[in-house]
Amino acid sequence: PVTVELLKGKIEQEFLRLGRTAQPRVLCELLEIVNEKWRNAVEGYLNTQRFYLLVEPEHFDIALGVYEKLRKEKKVYGVGLINTGKLEAYDTVPEGSLASMVESKSIYAKRYINMILGKVHMCDRFEDLKKYEVSITANCMRYQNHVASAIKPQIYEQPFIGQNAVKIQLEQTKMQLAAEKEKGK
Repeated sequence: PVTVELLKGKIEQEFLRLGRTAQPRVLCELLEIVNEKWRNAVEGYLNTQRFYLLVEPEHFDIALGVYEKLRKEKKVYGVGLINTGKLEAYDTVPEGSLASMVESKSIYAKRYINMILGKVHMCDRFEDLKKYEVSITANCMRYQNHVASAIKPQIYEQPFIGQNAVKIQLEQTKMQLAAEKEKGK
């Protein structure tokens, strides 16, 4: 999203101004999905959280100051800035959780995923969803707060997580072009 890129760019500029080499990163660029069967569930459950920004704990206050300035100027709203310094308790991946389908070389990104997706139990059958506080099937039927709901396909149809997302987007574009070319005949 444009607002994510704007905030990221302004944080980068401020880090540069202060002589810091750190870079803000977009969460989805730090993650890899280990089992494609669960891609849609991960993408769909995370939804806009995929685009949250992440900085190391020692840079959070600076990044937050930049965000506040942009918010006051009415330029940026709704972008998440992860407070990575508060995630130490999330080093383990709960067994059977959706977090087990996501890896990251970034300890902070992985901890955040463990916190968010660690509470989401994976179910092979929709009938099993109600056995857990929060659960999901690979085809995006979600159960949370005693409510079952289907995640809208528009949320996960275009993937953003990991290197494979680019390949999938490219294939989707090729298929769209072929379909449009076929229509035009």
